Amino acid sequence: SYSKEYWINGWFGISGFSIECDAKMNGIAVEIVLANSNRDVNKSAYDYLYAHKDEIEAKLGIELNWWRYDKGKASYLDYHIKGIGMEDETRWVEMAEFHAEWSKKFYDVIVPILREWDLLRRK
Repeated sequence: SYSKEYWINGWFGISGFSIECDAKMNGIAVEIVLANSNRDVNKSAYDYLYAHKDEIEAKLGIELNWWRYDKGKASYLDYHIKGIGMEDETRWVEMAEFHAEWSKKFYDVIVPILREWDLLRRK
């Protein structure tokens, strides 16, 4: 459905967690959003992912931005590019390809680690 927001989320079966594709005026990003209603759940998942940081970044072939936000409820990790965005319509196809490629990579690499964490915490 139509939205005036600059992002779209995709859920993958862990309450409050999603993959988000952002398109701002001069930048694009794909991120993992850890925004469960329980702050401790978000921080636990983030810490588990961060313990796998080297493995995740090696599989993706990039360095991610890691945002634990100790004073906030949610945590995030993202990959972004500046210079491509909504203000340049000639690059919209490139932007869409970036979102498709990197959301799939995040799903394939990061989501299995989050599912592993989810199984461990439920034991």
